[in-house]
Amino acid sequence: MLTNPPPPQPASPEYWKTKQWLLRHDWELVQEYPDEWIAAWGDRVLSSGTDLTGVRDRARRNVGGDDFILWFVEATPRVYAYRADVEITPGS
Repeated sequence: MLTNPPPPQPASPEYWKTKQWLLRHDWELVQEYPDEWIAAWGDRVLSSGTDLTGVRDRARRNVGGDDFILWFVEATPRVYAYRADVEITPGS
């Protein structure tokens, strides 16, 4: 018999602090980590690179756990959209 999982725990204050730091320092992060994944916590970057698994694993070793945010730093803004009624072909 399936049971309902427990509700998710609310995010910690440190999570929100980190998220705000990432948003406030977006331009600096783009300059230093263009099109890379970063792992951040508080006001520092724990690891970075193009391989998400490697970034995660290095961050885990640095902090001894999973207390960090994985964030992709886009070098140029991208627009992501999906419309089922429109076929998109490369180069169009």
